Amino acid sequence: MQKNFTLSVLNIIQPKYHIKKVTVSLLALICLFVLSIQAVQADPWWKEGGDWDWSYNNGARWSIEDYFKTNEDDAIRIGNSHFQDWNDYPANYWYSGFDSYKTKFTVDDRNAYGYVQSNSNGYIPSENYFITVNGHQYSVSIGDASFKNKNKILFSPIDTSWLDYGERHYVTLEVRSKNTKYHTYVVDGGYLYKSPYSGKVYLEFAVPFNDFGEYGEDVNRSTTWNFNQKDNYGDGIDFEGASTLAIIPVVFAVIFVGIGLRKNKKYLSNLRKVKIN
Repeated sequence: MQKNFTLSVLNIIQPKYHIKKVTVSLLALICLFVLSIQAVQADPWWKEGGDWDWSYNNGARWSIEDYFKTNEDDAIRIGNSHFQDWNDYPANYWYSGFDSYKTKFTVDDRNAYGYVQSNSNGYIPSENYFITVNGHQYSVSIGDASFKNKNKILFSPIDTSWLDYGERHYVTLEVRSKNTKYHTYVVDGGYLYKSPYSGKVYLEFAVPFNDFGEYGEDVNRSTTWNFNQKDNYGDGIDFEGASTLAIIPVVFAVIFVGIGLRKNKKYLSNLRKVKIN
């Protein structure tokens, strides 16, 4: 009797145990499947950012930075504001042959920004924009990049006259250091648009300070800048310093901390020195 009862209990428990075992196995397979998908979708080598040092073309060295990402506090939000962020910046005019271009330039605490607008012919240069930082010259070109492997990159400048009316898309920047032959590629660092009404082409782009050359540029309020294009008749746009936007919150913070210190001296132990470059 007891033996039969035990067998009956085992017969009831065993199927439940097998169901549990199958459920656990299915969950494990699902987890492995999800992990395999994530592994496939993981950032490829050209999106990881980093310092590669492979040689190509005349011994020049190059690196591919992460996809450019905008921040809410950027002076210019590339692509996000559709050029509206430039409205309050003064314009400069460049002349090359029979063409003229409306241009602007500014910097904030992390990027240098350029703006170029064509006349009605719908063409702006794709290559040889020069940004000079404290006497160090960098050439900026816009185009499409094909990352074939870790030893070769194909970069094709864009002929903006072939853009369709109303077309807009992000482009890759090629930033070349004149002095060191170091190339940096900033994916989605530029934004192009062709007006469906006037046919004018608009370009805006951002070069992070870290992407100027192999080691980046150390920027502060005394940094001198110049933005120009190889075929422009004029001297380009001169600029000095960095944006004060990042400094204003620090100034207010210092004021409020000072008020608090007067009320309670114990805040002295929490006071931090803030260095403003």
